[in-house]
Amino acid sequence: MMKFLEAIAVICLLVIVTEAANNGVARTPPLGWMSWERFRCNTDCVNYPDSCINERLIMQMADHMAADGYKDVGYEYICIDDCWPLKARGADGRLVPDPARFPSGMKALADYVHSKGLKIGIYSDFGHSTCGGYPGSEFYLETDANTFAEWEMDMLKLDVCFSSSGDLQYGFPAMEFYLNRTGRQFVFSCEWDWGMGDGANYTHMAEFCNMWRVAHDMEDYWDNVKLVVDVFAKDSRNFSAFTGPGAWADADSVSGY
Repeated sequence: MMKFLEAIAVICLLVIVTEAANNGVARTPPLGWMSWERFRCNTDCVNYPDSCINERLIMQMADHMAADGYKDVGYEYICIDDCWPLKARGADGRLVPDPARFPSGMKALADYVHSKGLKIGIYSDFGHSTCGGYPGSEFYLETDANTFAEWEMDMLKLDVCFSSSGDLQYGFPAMEFYLNRTGRQFVFSCEWDWGMGDGANYTHMAEFCNMWRVAHDMEDYWDNVKLVVDVFAKDSRNFSAFTGPGAWADADSVSGY
């Protein structure tokens, strides 16, 4: 009887998760700005106060996007990438924004971005650590989803550094489930093994993610930009057939692909 009940519970969870991607957001491809390409993991705000990952940088970008016409043509997301928290979680298990770089806290930062008529995104990783060596969401998916919702984030980018590729088919649907259960709408951006390789399951990615990567990180030189154009022109493994309202192949960029 116990095994039967457990099986029913698993089936119910899968039914709920299967509907998770239908979250009402990203009906058109999300547009915005993300900190990684230019500012990477620069946390030295003493020597580089104008180019480090901190709340001042995010607020400045929100100001520019609102004032310089970007918002008017559809750019609406200001996204914080890696390296924003402390290197250890708090005593309650929650991620802690670096107080030296984000002294106002993430909720106040989200309020500022929202006051500009924009939306805000944040970054985590399915593994035990992020690519930059900060705490990942492994074993903390529900906690982190609730935390991001309380901070009133609008997008989550979930990376895959320091994770097992075999776990991703379960981990990304689980995070989407927990995000939806918060009651807050999130654009869920999945770095799901970058969507590359012959084993890339675009059906699965499009079912659970609003965005899913098809290539490597963006670099700011023309040859790299041309590579991403080539990826979409070739449409390797026909990934475009899986894109549409609510689920988009992420056109980041490629390097050596």
